[in-house]
Amino acid sequence: MMYAMMLMIAYVAVVLARRDLVESKVLLGLLIVVNVGLSLGVAFGLCGYLGIPFTQMSMMCIFIIMGVGIDDMFILTDAFDREPVSLAVEDRVGNALGEVGGSITLTSVTDFLAFSIGSMIDLPAVSYFCVTAAIAVLAVFIVQITFFAACLALDARRILSNRYDVLPCILRGSAEVYVERGVENDEKEVNMRELKPKGTPSTIAKFADFLVRPWVSGSVILAFAIVGTVMATSGLTTLKKGIKITDFLPEGSYVGTYFAKRDLYFGEIDTIEVITKATIDPSSPQDRALLESTLSEIEALDFTVGWSSCWYNSWSEWHTTAYSSALDGSTSMSDARASFDAWLATDDAKEKFTNDIILDESVITTSKLQMLFLFSTMDTDKAVVEMYATREAADPSGSGFALAFNQNFLWMERFITIDSLTVNTLLGALAGVFVICLFFLGLSSSLLVCSVVVLINLNIVGLMALWDVRLNVASLVILILSVGFSVDYSAHIAEGYQVAAAKGLPAEAAVKVSVTEMGVSVMNGGVSTLLAVVALSASKSEGFVVLFKMFLGMVTFGLLHGVVLLPVLLLLTGKARDRWCTKAE
Repeated sequence: MMYAMMLMIAYVAVVLARRDLVESKVLLGLLIVVNVGLSLGVAFGLCGYLGIPFTQMSMMCIFIIMGVGIDDMFILTDAFDREPVSLAVEDRVGNALGEVGGSITLTSVTDFLAFSIGSMIDLPAVSYFCVTAAIAVLAVFIVQITFFAACLALDARRILSNRYDVLPCILRGSAEVYVERGVENDEKEVNMRELKPKGTPSTIAKFADFLVRPWVSGSVILAFAIVGTVMATSGLTTLKKGIKITDFLPEGSYVGTYFAKRDLYFGEIDTIEVITKATIDPSSPQDRALLESTLSEIEALDFTVGWSSCWYNSWSEWHTTAYSSALDGSTSMSDARASFDAWLATDDAKEKFTNDIILDESVITTSKLQMLFLFSTMDTDKAVVEMYATREAADPSGSGFALAFNQNFLWMERFITIDSLTVNTLLGALAGVFVICLFFLGLSSSLLVCSVVVLINLNIVGLMALWDVRLNVASLVILILSVGFSVDYSAHIAEGYQVAAAKGLPAEAAVKVSVTEMGVSVMNGGVSTLLAVVALSASKSEGFVVLFKMFLGMVTFGLLHGVVLLPVLLLLTGKARDRWCTKAE
C-alpha cells in the first residue's frame, strides 16, 4: 500500500515538475496526499459513526480516492493553466472551475451513484465497501472544489511573487508580475510569459488531427468492433465462477499452511454433516427404513468417500454381533428397543456418539451423522450441482427428514445468484449513470458514454475469462468500480466536446479541441491509477495478483475507449448532426 502511494505521488510530481523552479508545481501535486487524507478521514469517520464495519475491502477506497482525486486534480490544474496569465488569480480559478466543473461534478455524481447502487447488494462485505466508497467519492469532490481550488490560487500567487516551488519561503530575485504582452513594469522590464497549455504537448494535438481522418476513424471502429466481439463472446461463454479461500489469505497464514498441507497429502476431502430433523423411534421399522434409505442415497453419490461418524451404522453392526442377526424389518420392536438401549450404554457409544444423538425419553428428536466427500473447489458449477445433489439425497422424499451442510455451501449460495446479482447491479449502476449524464451531456452524448461504459465492462469480462479470473464477490466489486472509472475516462472527453460544440465549432474541430484539452489529463489520471496497483503484480498472494489484473484491464480498456473510440463516435454523430442542420437551413 505504501509503495503504491509513493509511486502515484512520484508520478504526479514528475508530471507537474518544470525546469523553471518557480513555475514548477510539485508542491501542488503533493497536496493530493492531503486531499486523500481528508476524504478518507471523512469517509471512515462517518462510516464509523453510522456503525458501518471497516473490512479488508474498505482499504480499496484508498486506491479509488487516489485515482479519482488525481484525475480531477489534473483536469482542474490544466484548465487553470489554459487561462490567460494576465487575469486575476481568482478569475482564473473561477474560469477553470466553470470550464471543467461540470465534467468533474458529472464523474463524481456518477461514481457516487454507482457505489450507492452497489451498496444495495445483499452481500455485507460488498455493501459495506460500496457505502464507504460512495461517501469517500463525495468527500473528495467537495475537497477538490474547495480546498484544492484554494491551494491552486495560493500556488498561482506563489508563482506571481517569484517564489520557489517546494520552498515558497525563498524568493528568487525580485518579484515578477505577469501582464499582457506589450505592458511594462514601472521599475524594470518585466519577464513576459505567454500561456503554454501545460499537459497538452504537440503530440496530443497531432494525435487528435490523426484520429479525425476518415480512414483512421473507420479503422478504429472496425478494430474495436472485432476486439470487442471476441472479448465479449469469450467472457459471456467461458467466464467461470468461484474462489479459493486461500487466495485472499496473507502470506505465511496459519490457515493457508493448513490448506496447503491438506491438499498436498490428503486431497480436498471435507465433511458433510447430515442433521435429522424428524423424530426417529429406534424401535420403529418404518423410521429405521427411512433413515437407511437416506444413508444409502448419500452413499450412492459419486463424490462421497465414506462415513466418518455414523451412529446408525455403529448400532447396526453392534446389533448384528450381539444378536447374531441383522437389524432389519424383521427385527421386532421390543428387540430393536432393547438393542438400541444396550448399544447406547456401551463405552464405545458413550465416547463417540453421546453428542450426536439428542433423546427425548424413548425417541431421537435430532441426530448428527458425518460423511467424507471430495469437494470440487476449482469447478464452482460442478460444486453447486454437488451441493444440490447432497441436499436432495439427505431428504429424498422432500418431507424435511434431514438436512445436509458443509461450510463450503456458504460460498455456493453466493455463486448461485452471482450471475443475476452481477447483471442487475451493473444494469442498475448504468441506468443511474445514464440519468445523471442526461443532465450534463444531453441525450446523444449520454447514450454514447453509456455505450462506451458497456463496451469497457464487456472487454473486462472477456479479459477475466482469458486470464482465468473467476467471477466472485471480489471481482464483482472491481466491475462496479469499472463503471465509475469508465465514466471518468469518457465523461471528460464528452463534456469537452459538448462545450466546444456549443461555441459553434463543427464536429471535427470540437473533437480536436476536446482530445487536445482533456486527453492528456485523462491519461495522466489513468496511469496514476494503474501505478497504485502495479506493485501488487509481484505479490505472492493470488488475490492481489487478480486485483492487479482487473485494474490493468479496467485502466487499459477505459483509456482506449475513452480517448480513442469515444472521440470517433462523437465525430460521426456530430457530422451527422451538422449535415442535418445544414439541410434544415
